[in-house]
Amino acid sequence: MTRNPGSDIRSMVRRQAFYSRVKELYREGSEKLERFERDSLEAADRRAADLTERCY
Repeated sequence: MTRNPGSDIRSMVRRQAFYSRVKELYREGSEKLERFERDSLEAADRRAADLTERCY
């Protein structure tokens, strides 16, 4: 990750809840994505990164 997710959450209570949930989801793991799902996710991620760069 190149950016710090949750860093823009100003409320400490909400930020702590966010990071707790992220840790919980990480520990639970996930099923492997199908190839088309990975491709779609990667395309969306590239688009989001492009939009983010335009905002800065």
